[in-house]
Amino acid sequence: MVVNFMIIGAQKCGTTDLADRLSRHREISFCSVKEPGFFHKTPRWEDRIATYHALFPHTPGTLLGEGSTMYSAFPEYRDTPHRLHRYNPELKLIYIMRQPVDRIVSHYAHRLGHKRACLAPEQELFQDPTYVNRSRYALQVRPFLELFGAEQVLLLLFEEYIADPDTTMERVARFLGVSPEGFSFETERSPANPSVGQTRWGPVMRKITRNRHLRKIGAAVPLAARDRLRRAVGVTLREKPAVSEEVKHDLWRLLEDDVAALEGLMGRELAIWRKNYPDTSR
Repeated sequence: MVVNFMIIGAQKCGTTDLADRLSRHREISFCSVKEPGFFHKTPRWEDRIATYHALFPHTPGTLLGEGSTMYSAFPEYRDTPHRLHRYNPELKLIYIMRQPVDRIVSHYAHRLGHKRACLAPEQELFQDPTYVNRSRYALQVRPFLELFGAEQVLLLLFEEYIADPDTTMERVARFLGVSPEGFSFETERSPANPSVGQTRWGPVMRKITRNRHLRKIGAAVPLAARDRLRRAVGVTLREKPAVSEEVKHDLWRLLEDDVAALEGLMGRELAIWRKNYPDTSR
């Protein structure tokens, strides 16, 4: 048994929706745990591989896949690319990216919503290097390209996924070698990954939804009652965090060299990301 593919990031770039679509494909058996993070956080991982494999509801003849965005968190977890390569040199990797400043704002909103950030953006976003580093996509993905080769790494754009999910999923299907007709294309759900509209009781809800016994109990509660509970308990973040244009431009100046490097890796210009920012790198 071996896992065939992984979504390795990027954080706040639609990976949850992408994983959900993949999990619905009849030729894919997806990990039962969202973001298992096995390879970046498990010491002596080789000795515990059976525990990891037990997370997959394997059906013979299907591909095994999972998604853990922290696998691409470089330089936080420098060993992860090598661990993955030792585990399966034939592993296929999917990496989806969004406009890097937008990703940072979404990351900040997510942390605010979960009470993991309390500073104003002009302090928070520059004091904690993970905000900028996780938007340095060329930095994040280059170790995987060097180890696995470009033919085993699929680079996607979040903005193109939002605009045309079906076409993006057809690319994913070709990359994985599964039938494009096997996906459930659902129009009622956006592939966006918004922190706006999330609730402050999200951590509690995640614990509930990940527990199969609690899910069964929740399924027995009438939908109207569940909605009333959400309204009573959930405090919704209805506004985006106020990140000034000055801060956004300062962030862009830190990121534009990496964007240029990514354009080289992808062999295409990323005008969709540059349109709101002056080009000072060329």
